[in-house]
Amino acid sequence: MIRPTRRPRRGRSGLVSCLAVLLTVLGMVGGVVLPFSAAPAAGEVTDGEVTVDLTQITPAVTRPGDDIVIEGVLGNGTEQALASPRVQLVLQKHVPASRAALDSWFNGENSFNSAILTVEYLDDVPAGEEVPFTITLPADRSPFDGALWGPRGIEVRAVAEGTVAAERTALLWYPGEPQVSAPTELSVLVPFTPTAQEWSASVAEDRPVAEVAAERLGPVLEEMPDGVGWGIDAALLENLPAENGEQDDPADTAETTETEDEPATEATEDESTDAETGAPTTTEETTSPETGATGTAGSSEPSPDETTTSTDPAGETNEATPSDADPDVPDSTGDPTLTDQLLDGAAQRDVLALGYADADHAVLTGPSGAELLQAGRDRTAELLATNGITALQDVAWPASADLASVTALAQTNTRAVVLPADAMPTAVPLNYTPSGRSLISTEAGDVQAMLWDGPLSETFTAELSDLQIRQSVLAQTAVIAREQPANPRGLLATLSRDVGTDPHVMAALSESITALESAPWVELSNLRSLLGRADAGEARASLPAPSPTAHLDAATVARLAQAWQAADAFADVTDEPARFRDEIAPQVLTGVSSTLTNATATRNQVVDEAFAAVEHLSTRIGVEPASEVLLVSTSGEIPITLESTLSVGATVVVRLVPQDPYLRADETVTAHIPPGEATTVRLPVTAVANGNVDVSAEVLTPADGNVLVTADSFQVRVRADWENIGTIVVAALLVLGLAVGLIRTIRKGQRRFTPATPAARAAAAHEETPDGGRRPDRDAHPGEALPEQTDDSDRPPATDETDGDTPPSGPDGRT
Repeated sequence: MIRPTRRPRRGRSGLVSCLAVLLTVLGMVGGVVLPFSAAPAAGEVTDGEVTVDLTQITPAVTRPGDDIVIEGVLGNGTEQALASPRVQLVLQKHVPASRAALDSWFNGENSFNSAILTVEYLDDVPAGEEVPFTITLPADRSPFDGALWGPRGIEVRAVAEGTVAAERTALLWYPGEPQVSAPTELSVLVPFTPTAQEWSASVAEDRPVAEVAAERLGPVLEEMPDGVGWGIDAALLENLPAENGEQDDPADTAETTETEDEPATEATEDESTDAETGAPTTTEETTSPETGATGTAGSSEPSPDETTTSTDPAGETNEATPSDADPDVPDSTGDPTLTDQLLDGAAQRDVLALGYADADHAVLTGPSGAELLQAGRDRTAELLATNGITALQDVAWPASADLASVTALAQTNTRAVVLPADAMPTAVPLNYTPSGRSLISTEAGDVQAMLWDGPLSETFTAELSDLQIRQSVLAQTAVIAREQPANPRGLLATLSRDVGTDPHVMAALSESITALESAPWVELSNLRSLLGRADAGEARASLPAPSPTAHLDAATVARLAQAWQAADAFADVTDEPARFRDEIAPQVLTGVSSTLTNATATRNQVVDEAFAAVEHLSTRIGVEPASEVLLVSTSGEIPITLESTLSVGATVVVRLVPQDPYLRADETVTAHIPPGEATTVRLPVTAVANGNVDVSAEVLTPADGNVLVTADSFQVRVRADWENIGTIVVAALLVLGLAVGLIRTIRKGQRRFTPATPAARAAAAHEETPDGGRRPDRDAHPGEALPEQTDDSDRPPATDETDGDTPPSGPDGRT
């Protein structure tokens, strides 16, 4: 592995050694001696050491006709002045044939085939001071004319009174004619994810993690060069902290002017009576709590006058009114400045999505893990889409390179992963650097691998000066290209996940990227180009097992999966599910963060808070059934009151669960609960037999019937035969009354009369009425029949019941 000399960023800990024999400089000089008059310059020096720090080499890649200029600083941190120091330029006479040979030069392990090319003479350097120096090699005296192209190791050493300080790097030479059939492609990938310290600060201070991470990542994004791919952790786009101990209503993302109180509607005895009389099944009675909540509390919508202004990456300003906004989109995401930087930069490069909170994929292998893994992917996709960031589909960059992590990703249809090449070394040693593409076989299927080169990636963040990093990257890529000039390969280099911890990293990256753009043997490419390459075919070792770090145990992963299922189901029944997920997702999904394996106390706090938050959700919708219901028929309806303390509406399904077969409740009723109010639904039931039945009410999700809330049971007194007995009694009474009436009517219609005597009939026949007609003899014998009357018109009307019942007599007074 190539590892340049380790130095602090400013190169102050230069190599110091005491030589017993002073080198005979003039005898070893193969170049020219350029006089240099250096004036002391104030600056920082390393106490007790003499240091040489190279500050610039121009050009980065020497071409025919270029002058070579090397600049540096000689520092004297000792207590004595350096008398007449000499600065020597030592040049390697050959091009290293391998990366190992180049590494040995950088590490100071090899000085083979090198010679002093030139010497600079400096004035005395006082104690505690430093002086600059410059070495110039004119083009007409270039040491590279006719030489092979590639890197040459150099060492700039200072010699004074037996003290030697030196610094090594490389010069790059490339002639005018093309030396490779096609350039080697290099992709660079930078991850953006919170560190363990930032997660801990976010939880402790109850701040969004993006707000904490912005202090580190903001400067990184400002200095980010073009042409570098990004890996973005969507947790940086969240607008809420991962731990929120206040347990606020998830929908209350804006300030409210009202206080939500518990609804006061209770089941009354009238509701029990309704169970006897029945009512339409679909009837919903909406009542407001005694507090008079109107359901508009917590509204965060702007007034119609307000408008929002955004600027797209092209610089065009767009104005959007509140009506154009998606109601399910949060008002803001993450830290505004950091979000804007991510949004602006992502439009110019390839982006891949890291696991949510840089998930620990090694523990997400079982069904519960797959549930959380998919939830994290869905949440990531939602946040990226909300912010207008497009990521490569089905490409992942797991935090740990092990078979369990890749298998878990394969189970969610991931097609490619980014891994270190060191995790999959070639089965046999190779004399060249293989391409950064391979194929991994797992139990869940094959996954393509984009393998990043370890030594090259480490160089970008090594404790070296910006110049050393630049020249080392150029030298390594040149050696790689020279290994197989006719076989251009695809390489990948990545920065560490704590990028920005060292503020000088981005300056070195920018300088290196600029130099690579001018290098003829390498071409910067995007991730899609590398992904489009085929597997090179080199046999590689299998991925290792997960490292024994502080992973979450399987039981906790299962509980988190159940918590997410409950939270997701609860969000789905609300009118604004996205706002609820905004609250719950950071708490539940952060618990499986790989970063928090290094901060277990913070992780435990986040996990405990996630469980508490989900449990709190179940109290936001309450069920208040009647205390006791009397059912006196074979069927009826039982009223159930649903109460909500949410600031958004919710649509749920309600069902009854009898604990005894005496009562059946096969039907469910869908109900909409207004914000902060209560509604009553009536559920049909059927009595099977008499008895007292304990019944509980459950609130379900309309989509898949998951149980959200289970209420305390209440008692239903089933008396189904009371209705039958009552019906029989009423029917009997009706029949009895009908019989009595019929008997009375029959008795009146069958009254008998005593026949009249002949004398009575005669008297009646000769009796005349006032109008000259005859009329019945009123003095006839009461039992004698009167004569029949032939003309009904001459019959006077009956004046009482007796007269009406007496049959008329004939003209002769006979019946």
